Amino acid sequence: MKRFAHLVVLMSLITLTACNDGVISFPTPEPAQFRVVNTTVNVPTLRVTVDSSSYVDVNRGSVSPLIDVPAGRRVRFGFGSQTRNYLDSVYFTFGSSARVLLFILGDTTGKTTNSNISYLRAIQDTLLPPGTANSFVRFTHIGSATNFIPYEVEVWVNGKAKLTQEFFEAGKSSAQYSQLAPGTYTFQIREYGTTTVLATLPNVELRAGTSYMLYSYDAATPGDLQLGIF
Repeated sequence: MKRFAHLVVLMSLITLTACNDGVISFPTPEPAQFRVVNTTVNVPTLRVTVDSSSYVDVNRGSVSPLIDVPAGRRVRFGFGSQTRNYLDSVYFTFGSSARVLLFILGDTTGKTTNSNISYLRAIQDTLLPPGTANSFVRFTHIGSATNFIPYEVEVWVNGKAKLTQEFFEAGKSSAQYSQLAPGTYTFQIREYGTTTVLATLPNVELRAGTSYMLYSYDAATPGDLQLGIF
């Protein structure tokens, strides 16, 4: 009985101590990293605003540097030009140490108050373990399905073999990365099921242990495609 009484007193002290310690604190998550690709038809310089406090400008067809953003809470983004907002109050919540990629696409032609600017769903930006022997390449097709651009395309490497057996409608990204030995490559986008080449990106050097995103977007000339990689 005495032992039971001692146990009750001890548990009461523990409870009181815990209550006096206040709110339990959790470790702050490591910042996430985020980058944006400007694949719009006609926004020469895309301004990406983060939490209404900082911004980065991205030229059309280019990718932004990695942007550190808070993890574990909603982060507000805005996308526009240097003089006008196209997408405001877009929110994302990132996990600790996440790396995320976002394609911004669309056309502002004839729009005064609203725009057709939108974004492709966020894509996880893969990090490879040190010492990986091969290169890893993924493809995202942003080129519009209008202006004589075929709705479905496929990716060829050095004109000899497909990068993947997938074919791509506008807005589709590879389901997974394809492995290639380190070296210099030429990538082609072809109309699906034909030998018609729609765009070529030559002399691409791939390094071991590095992941790459190959992507298509509308060229300045209507009906043409361009390729980029990072």
